[in-house]
Amino acid sequence: MMWYQLSDSDIDSFIEEDVPYGDLTTSLLGIGTLQGEITFTSRECTILCCTEEAAQLLERCGASVNACMISGTSVTPGATILSASGPAEALHTGWKVALNLLEYASGIATRTEKIVSRAKEVNPDIAIVTTRKSFPGTKKVVLKAIQAGGAQPRPSE
Repeated sequence: MMWYQLSDSDIDSFIEEDVPYGDLTTSLLGIGTLQGEITFTSRECTILCCTEEAAQLLERCGASVNACMISGTSVTPGATILSASGPAEALHTGWKVALNLLEYASGIATRTEKIVSRAKEVNPDIAIVTTRKSFPGTKKVVLKAIQAGGAQPRPSE
């Protein structure tokens, strides 16, 4: 299945939205140049979404991605879905934006998959189509998430 992919400019805008406020942790502790590692794991059964974009975001901040599962993957609690290493400044710059992206998109994908699964129990040939409406600034993430969960956006009229 071909899913919606977020562009480099989308990734840059996510970073731009958060990074100008600075990272007090690395500046106050003076740890920006120290090497570190970050690992994202699931807390519950989840359909992953926007893992590729979260990885790309961390790379654009200066980290090196070590492992990354693909969007649409179903994982159990405790699964490592993304890990990266690099300077603490790069990791701290990207972690919150990447985490929010993963949590929101995977949450939508997981809930969409539950709806699709339940509907297909009644009618295996049913197609689940969703609205394309979304909160401003989130449309691309939401479109990818509903596709990762097995639904499709309603076509334009």
